[in-house]
Amino acid sequence: AADYITLDYTLAESASLRLSVFNLNGAMVADESVGLMSKGMHQTTVSLPELPGGIYFLRLQSALFSNTVRFLVK
Repeated sequence: AADYITLDYTLAESASLRLSVFNLNGAMVADESVGLMSKGMHQTTVSLPELPGGIYFLRLQSALFSNTVRFLVK
C-alpha cells in the first residue's frame, strides 16, 4: 500500500486549498487542509492512511476551482 502521493500543481492566484481522497465507492478515506498557497507552482506530499489496493481519487479544491485525479494503489 502507498504511504504518500506527491502532487504537482500551479495556481493562477493565491487560494486556500483542501485535499480529499475518495475510494471507488465515493467514500472519503483522507482529508486535509493544505492552507493558503500563493500563486505559482507548488508540490504537495499527501500522507495516506494504509489503503488497500485499488483505485482512488484525489480532489484538490478551493473556493474557485476543483480538480480530481485518479491513482492506483497496488
